[in-house]
Amino acid sequence: MIRPLLFAMPMRAAARGRVFFPTLIVLAALFFQPWAVSAEPLLFLAEAGYAPYSFANGEQPRGIDCEIVQELARRLDLDVNFKFLPRARMLDELRQGRAQGVVALGYIPELSPLLAYARKQPLRVNQYDLFSHGADRLNYQSPLSLTGKTIALPQGVPLPEELQRSASEEQFKVLRAPTEADCIRLLLMRQVDAFVGQAEATFNLLGKMGMTSTIIAAGTTIARDTSYLAVARNAGVNKPEALARLMELVLAEMLADGTYREIQRRYLVQ
Repeated sequence: MIRPLLFAMPMRAAARGRVFFPTLIVLAALFFQPWAVSAEPLLFLAEAGYAPYSFANGEQPRGIDCEIVQELARRLDLDVNFKFLPRARMLDELRQGRAQGVVALGYIPELSPLLAYARKQPLRVNQYDLFSHGADRLNYQSPLSLTGKTIALPQGVPLPEELQRSASEEQFKVLRAPTEADCIRLLLMRQVDAFVGQAEATFNLLGKMGMTSTIIAAGTTIARDTSYLAVARNAGVNKPEALARLMELVLAEMLADGTYREIQRRYLVQ
């Protein structure tokens, strides 16, 4: 059974009365050739246990990223299911064509043949802080503060630009770990002196562990990167590039009409 993708989405006005979303005429011009998706739900990968962005509550998907994708799918008349995986397994699943997309992924140029990224409208911008043990708190002022230290960095997170030169000159050591949770473990075992972590996800983890006084943030944005929605080109989606473009438009609409902020408020302390 094939169900056509519906273009007759309602127009929504942005703040101050401006119409943000393109007209249906523009959409029809952009996607003139009819296309369809299978009646089977699209399977999107999401990182497991990555609150407040993606996690399972029983059998229900939760988190900012998952709720945004659910609302996006509703507006596009798509059925979407989620599969939660550790960060390290997600790329292998995508390469094997086992999912139609990924909820949040940094742009990796070599994956462009595999994924159609919705890059014109990011899903979120990540801010990274430097975390250390309260008993040996690291007073970070500059890369020189890390001289002689060992720093953990989660997989997939690029080494912050301001640290790259110091690391290449071996002023400090970098130890890769699968996730922020693994970075916390290494710090508690005193195998590293500090770690770089996505701020909101790390604060969430520390709160659940009751360790917000034990592990302390430097209070600086040491790096930023961007996460995007992406559609797999090798998993049976007809015209994945067109679907990615539509996702960009609807994400922009959700930002303009306040839906994105409303979802964020349910998970983040303002």
